[in-house]
Amino acid sequence: MKEMLVKNLLANSVNQVITIATLLVLTPLFLHYWGDQRYGAWLVMVSIPLLLAYADFGSGPVFANHLSLKMEDPSENPEEIFWTGLATQIAFCLLTTSAFLAFMFSHREATGNTQLTVSICMTTYAVLGVLATYITGCSRAIGENHNYTNIGTAIRGTEIIVTALALNLGGDEQTLATSLMANRAIGTALIFLKIKTNKQIFKTGKPKANLGLAKHLIPDSMSFALYPLSLALMLQIPINIINSNFGPVAVALYATTRTLARVPVQFSNIISSSLWPILTKIIGVKEDLHGGAKIIQQANLAIIVFIIIFIPSGLLLGNYIFNLWTAGALKFSPELFAALGIQAGISAVWMNSIMKTISTNSHTRTCLTLSIITILTLSICDAIASEGMTSIIMTLIAGEILMLIAAQYRPLDRKKS
Repeated sequence: MKEMLVKNLLANSVNQVITIATLLVLTPLFLHYWGDQRYGAWLVMVSIPLLLAYADFGSGPVFANHLSLKMEDPSENPEEIFWTGLATQIAFCLLTTSAFLAFMFSHREATGNTQLTVSICMTTYAVLGVLATYITGCSRAIGENHNYTNIGTAIRGTEIIVTALALNLGGDEQTLATSLMANRAIGTALIFLKIKTNKQIFKTGKPKANLGLAKHLIPDSMSFALYPLSLALMLQIPINIINSNFGPVAVALYATTRTLARVPVQFSNIISSSLWPILTKIIGVKEDLHGGAKIIQQANLAIIVFIIIFIPSGLLLGNYIFNLWTAGALKFSPELFAALGIQAGISAVWMNSIMKTISTNSHTRTCLTLSIITILTLSICDAIASEGMTSIIMTLIAGEILMLIAAQYRPLDRKKS
């Protein structure tokens, strides 16, 4: 167990370092080549298509969890579970993306061909990411999560090169979106080809889905989808609200400051991604709720200590770092950084706390509560947006606090899936 945790920590640490590096490297590149207004407009343009990273309605994590929970059960067929999950994902993704792209096509005269092309490419990019995440999740069942995470890390690293080349060569939004889509397609294909060689899962090599299993797990999937969708909405919808009220330059400032302030969330992701396979075994298989809760408490303590150090340090050095990072293209706002840092810190803790429910498919009540909080929070943000950006962020902080409370639900009444 400890060896698995160490391997996962190392793999996820590298993955999150690359994620942070991607954001930190690409932001000044966008500002240099496109300027703050065009960069802000790009963020708005891709915000809705990227929401389709959750077009599978939560089926991926739920089926991956089920595979991990049932892998050692001789009466279960892991190959059938894998293919059923993949088929369910593809069906949901086709349904959701078809509806979205049909809407974009019908409004192409109002939005323009550039928006349509970017929407098609970034929607495909998001869906390919969904499939890659599912396969990586399934690798937990065979104790190979760290290897698949490393492949995903390598592909994410190439996104820096692809984006830098597109910007340096004078590529427009359509060129960049197409390049990112092609890069993601290659990565997803590599991950799929790797898992197909595993004999623990694929014993016959014949794709076969089980409709009965799909019907059994789809309700869990639909409720789970509310968690990542809530998280995505809290990230993407404020961009559209800010753009509608203050314009793309304000979006660029908000997104750039948020990138810096959300470093604690990336730190939290290292811990939560590494703990997911462990918690599945401890809580889901051994049903040791106390042991699982203790691990999460220790992880939360590490996150809180990091946040306490990070935010004051950021305020102290923020102006120097921000000006150096953006080459003076944007002006550092201590108030905005502090508010976004607090929001990110609360978010990091509740995202880690909720692992005790989502790692074992015992999440329905919690995820439903999160979705209600998200809708109310974003509705209030939209209503008070004219009061200023600070009002929006303070509302988001209040929403994150409510999510933290909701994430404390303990799955004592978990039903075995």
